[in-house]
Amino acid sequence: GGSTRTSFPMRPSFTVDELSAICDEAHKFGKHTVAHCTSSEGMLNAIQSGIDTIVHGVHKEPDGTNLYRPEITEKIAEQGIFVNPTLNIARVEGQRLQSKKEERGLTSEEQIQLDTILEERVVRMDHVNMMRESGVILVCGSDSAWGHYKMGDFQGEIESTVLSGMSPKEAIVSATLNSAKSCNYDDTVG
Repeated sequence: GGSTRTSFPMRPSFTVDELSAICDEAHKFGKHTVAHCTSSEGMLNAIQSGIDTIVHGVHKEPDGTNLYRPEITEKIAEQGIFVNPTLNIARVEGQRLQSKKEERGLTSEEQIQLDTILEERVVRMDHVNMMRESGVILVCGSDSAWGHYKMGDFQGEIESTVLSGMSPKEAIVSATLNSAKSCNYDDTVG
């Protein structure tokens, strides 16, 4: 599922057949494949297609409700699919709105946005921790330059993985070696 104004984040943008064709062609040329998955249905399609890395990996149903589905996590772990949860973007946006609230106050719409971010962040951190505990290989990627999230805060992503339950050592490996593996560059960096 996309996150553009004309897409539906809780619905996959591509069918399993389309994704399989993409993965088959990319793999034929030794290329690593990555899918943007903001829903459980999107993750299932990506898993079935042979994707190598999932970005976000959000456990959400088509109606937007949060529902952790362990069977999806099991399939991801079994297939060795990397997951880049991009946890820090919500932390940064929450901090931005909290600072604005303290400095000059928030509109009612901004307050709702802040409350939603804080609630969703707790759920996401919990889901990501359950994925990690189930053997999913987590990698760090910032999703920076999206919205108010500036580039250059990769250390914030590493901190967020620690806040989700990783040890500092696990977070460093996630950000270096495992991230290099998820980009298919571990023979030269990581």
